[in-house]
Amino acid sequence: NNNNNNNSHTLNLAHQVEIAEDVAVHLSQSYGDRAERVLQIATQSGSNPTKDASAFLGKNLVEGHPILEAEVVYCMREEFTATAEDFLARRSRLAFLDARAALRALPRVVEIMAMEGRWDEQKKKREMARATTFLNTFLPENSL
Repeated sequence: NNNNNNNSHTLNLAHQVEIAEDVAVHLSQSYGDRAERVLQIATQSGSNPTKDASAFLGKNLVEGHPILEAEVVYCMREEFTATAEDFLARRSRLAFLDARAALRALPRVVEIMAMEGRWDEQKKKREMARATTFLNTFLPENSL
């Protein structure tokens, strides 16, 4: 079936670019035949032509979850994701799966989105504040 083809293709590609098997499975399940595009972004230096190491997007976004930093860029370019809240809640679903991990990932999500979208400092601060407020609604009272 097609899903097995996607999994084997993504796993083969994963071995070529040396990403973990759980990441490859996640990409295949989340993006299907578009997973290769996410991996292409992961192995490039991002859209920012600087030689800044922070532009490399092949790392996991947050420890304990197979979501790659490159997925933020992919979702901005291909799925019209415009806010950190949208990425963390609706694209990656990390807010629903693990709100604390989403809060830990938030600064990096904003940093990547700011690079890709050429955001100024004010927009970065607004995104951090808005997404933090949103993500805190997923945590039980007094758990911060």
